[in-house]
Amino acid sequence: MIEISAIILQLLFFLIIFSFPLNPIILNKIIKSDKYFFGTFDTLLINGVFLLNFLIICSFLNFNLKYLFFILITLSILTYAFNYKKWMQYLIKEKKNLIFFLIVCLCIFFSLSNSLKFEWDGIAHWFFKTKLFYDGHPVENIKNLPAPMYPHLGPYIWAFFWKNSIIQYEYLGRLIYVFIYILSIFSMGCSFFKDKNNFNLFLFPIILFLIILTYDEYLFGGYQEYLLFSFIALMSKLMLSSIENNESSIEQLFILIFTGNLLIYFKDEGLIYLIIIFVIFQFFLRNNSQKVLLILSLIVSISIQFFLEKNIIQVHGFQESININFDKILNIKFLITNSVLIIKYMIISLLKYPLWIITFISAYFLIKQKFDKKNITLLFFIILAIFGFYYALYTIHPHSSEFLMKVTLDRLFFQTSGFVIIYILITFNEIYLKFDNYKTE
Repeated sequence: MIEISAIILQLLFFLIIFSFPLNPIILNKIIKSDKYFFGTFDTLLINGVFLLNFLIICSFLNFNLKYLFFILITLSILTYAFNYKKWMQYLIKEKKNLIFFLIVCLCIFFSLSNSLKFEWDGIAHWFFKTKLFYDGHPVENIKNLPAPMYPHLGPYIWAFFWKNSIIQYEYLGRLIYVFIYILSIFSMGCSFFKDKNNFNLFLFPIILFLIILTYDEYLFGGYQEYLLFSFIALMSKLMLSSIENNESSIEQLFILIFTGNLLIYFKDEGLIYLIIIFVIFQFFLRNNSQKVLLILSLIVSISIQFFLEKNIIQVHGFQESININFDKILNIKFLITNSVLIIKYMIISLLKYPLWIITFISAYFLIKQKFDKKNITLLFFIILAIFGFYYALYTIHPHSSEFLMKVTLDRLFFQTSGFVIIYILITFNEIYLKFDNYKTE
């Protein structure tokens, strides 16, 4: 009973802390989306963006996790108290969705509490960093741990919520990964919630469908994949909202920039995803000054991370050194053999996480329906760049092998599948509109 109470309180802590600093009214004044709904779940997730960026700073300043938690939860409660009426407008409007959200969160929380196994990377790499922060050691001690070059934000928030859980069981800190993941699914799922009668009857099965497609208990065994997945999903919604409105407010662009900044502190490949997304998206911005700002923010984010890791942690760069063996990669026999293996494990990865396959079907449907060409073009170039990155990675990687592809490629595909969820939902929305129009005729 004590453990059940601790799990419920942990969910309450997440909700309170993620309610600061924005409320849904302010968020919608910032974004002003004509097509996409930005409500309670979006507000919580975007507040999470600001929270995690703040925690990046705190991690390098070695703040006491207990004091930090007290400050954050106090600020969140006070902010909510002053904005109670603004929150209630959306909480009442989305009450059915919120109840469903809480049920889903608790079901997965309780499920994981009965399956506490760490997987390989979780115990070999990430848990050591988490324990370091939990025990109050400074961030520079990371250089003495296994895999010191791995970014540390995921372990830091894991330790933060572990340290501040009621009974301080390790997995209670790890539940933040589940919370962010479910929050991102609901944020995407409710994208078309605005002004639709009986939409819940359509929405709930869609959300369950997305969870079934994307839930993998193995990845909650200490891996960081769900953090990349969730915030890449948020970036896709922000980007499509800008494209649909034919413009992006400077505030919305800053939210996108802060969201993107998180990627490079989750995993090494987050840096590549950030470059791909920002470089491609800047071609879809109409304002030249915003294009410059986006690329400048990319350079600044990468430079700050490099500076902090080099001067504070004193370990920087990728886990594997990039030394391109041109004799090897220009060998026709190697290229053919390696390409066959890459294609093989790409197909296996797509079957393991079929969200991508459904995306291809959705894209075909949207093209046939003559959906907005800019949205489809963005999807095409992002997919092309991601697949190109994976192919290049396993071609130039110094230890590229069938075993490496077998144990890593599926997780890479999962990380970026967050970007394509919105396109699946657009397809479902188009089907819903056709069905709704048919009923009213």
